[in-house]
Amino acid sequence: MPPPAVGPTPPDMAWQQASVIFSGLVGRWALEVEAVAREALLRERW
Repeated sequence: MPPPAVGPTPPDMAWQQASVIFSGLVGRWALEVEAVAREALLRERW
């Protein structure tokens, strides 16, 4: 019996998609945190 064909392509594609989604979420979160921090800094100055 031949071993099941487990090529590098499907896990690679899934990992790439997951990393793209993850980086998008992290980027959005970082932008929100930066906006909140900037607002707090402006409030502190006044």
